[in-house]
Amino acid sequence: MLTVFMLTILVSVWSFLCTLIFNLAGDYTYVKLPVTIFIIYLSSYLCLSAIKSFHGKVDFNLVTKYFIYTIVFQSIIVIAQFSSPEIAGFLIKIQRLTEEQAGIANYHLEDGSRFIGFGLLFYTASFFYGTALVLIAFQLKYNGYNRKELIVSSLLYLFIFFVGMGLSRTTVVGFITSMLLIIFPINNFSILLKLVFKFIIYIFLIVLSVFTVLKLFPNLFRGLDNLIGNAFDFFISYINTGSVSSESASGTLDFLVFPEQASTYIVGTGLYEMYSSIGDFNYSDIGYLRLIYYFGFPGLVLFFLVEIKILNLAFKRKKLLPIYYSMLVILLVTNFKGLTTLAVIAMMFALIPNDRIEESK
Repeated sequence: MLTVFMLTILVSVWSFLCTLIFNLAGDYTYVKLPVTIFIIYLSSYLCLSAIKSFHGKVDFNLVTKYFIYTIVFQSIIVIAQFSSPEIAGFLIKIQRLTEEQAGIANYHLEDGSRFIGFGLLFYTASFFYGTALVLIAFQLKYNGYNRKELIVSSLLYLFIFFVGMGLSRTTVVGFITSMLLIIFPINNFSILLKLVFKFIIYIFLIVLSVFTVLKLFPNLFRGLDNLIGNAFDFFISYINTGSVSSESASGTLDFLVFPEQASTYIVGTGLYEMYSSIGDFNYSDIGYLRLIYYFGFPGLVLFFLVEIKILNLAFKRKKLLPIYYSMLVILLVTNFKGLTTLAVIAMMFALIPNDRIEESK
């Protein structure tokens, strides 16, 4: 953990040089990273202490359970906001949102085209929900199961997946990664085949039941057309045209504008929060480009060293390699859509003592 904090200080120093010395920009977004990581550290420690006070212990299974419970609770709030303008108005009002964020949230809720989370807005929701899918898949594959647990896990998995897609289509990365986690590596083919077969059968039956209800009671889910069309646009595109396309992905590629000046690749522009073109700065949703424009390739490398180091402490050091590699995939792939930071998720797992991980297994 000391190495993590040393790396954050390096990020801070390099950010300070890029934003104030090299570029005279004054944007301190990542200068504050050590403070951010320290707050995440204290918050995670407090959560683990609370779990220990209730259960007399803290281990991987308990932390995983509470993480999934939190995602489920968030999902209930999401559905409540989507269903009730009064609840949505109140929750948006008490959050610390910019005028632009509040405007976008209200537009999507009025249009019924997107779920809005509470403190978990837009793209950011995708890696929280994707992580929940990975953790459920891991528990199913490695911790044993009975029929009841498999049915409950299948229901939870589908519920989190659909709400996650309604919040952000990038949740599909966590979905694909969790499916790969279940299939690979193949330790015992017969047991794996049985697990995958049952899991797919239960999910198929659940989806079939939902479609049956929709057919029998077409007015029951009236008003969800815009949401489904937005959340699953690439699936719908494939069914209608035979090719996969997404308006969101196309919009992201429009911002694939690389720096023109060689110096930007080294020291960036020192700008991150300013969403307008200034000099060699172009706002982009793409995480890799946002980091390069802010503090060049050196800053980008330092940022990912911090993220990967925390993932290493949370999962690799604890011999939870399937989760470690799954989280790496989520980190590296989703940064093509937005800026992903998994430190806020991984820190709590990193603080679990290694012997507690072994007990959970």
